[in-house]
Amino acid sequence: MPISCPWARRLRTLGNTCEVVTCVPRVKSLGVNALVKVRSSTLGRTELSETVSKVQGVERALFFEGNEKDSYIGMVRTKTCACARAGIPFNRLIAVRESGGSVEFEILFEDPNEFSEFVRESNARGYSAIIEEIKHTDKDMPQLTRTQMQLLAAALHMGFYEVPKRAGTRELAHLFGTSPRAVSEALRRAHKKLVMSTISATEI
Repeated sequence: MPISCPWARRLRTLGNTCEVVTCVPRVKSLGVNALVKVRSSTLGRTELSETVSKVQGVERALFFEGNEKDSYIGMVRTKTCACARAGIPFNRLIAVRESGGSVEFEILFEDPNEFSEFVRESNARGYSAIIEEIKHTDKDMPQLTRTQMQLLAAALHMGFYEVPKRAGTRELAHLFGTSPRAVSEALRRAHKKLVMSTISATEI
């Protein structure tokens, strides 16, 4: 859909490339917690955090160095976002990716009627959605929460799984605004779901 995050647009005007890896809608809010990947050869993590924090609608922005050259991983907390104004059903949202001035959504619908209603409502609001792919979900997939998926993505991009580690639970906790212990427990729960799903799939 032709939607753009204002803070991502601001970073691009400064010559940076910006990609929203995924968003998790905030409870009781029209805002999101957006996990962001930025490539910049001119701005460091502090400058990125300060630049994004000054954009209207942003409550908090924090960046860390990524596991690739000139790459940064950040968490941007917003009060409201264009996706909410476009009528995106946050309760059905799986993933959001913003890149190049448009947004890609992964949305879970229970039936074709619910999907058709979403398309009609989007068109009524003036947004022309392009449907790239429709697929049925695999019932054997691990049932990770959106926050768990976001945490795993952040850990991967920040180098948590590298040997040696480039980031630990302390950095992830700072990024998510929680404690290292909470991050460690959340990762273990997510890893357990993935392991159980993998072992079950191999029928050992």
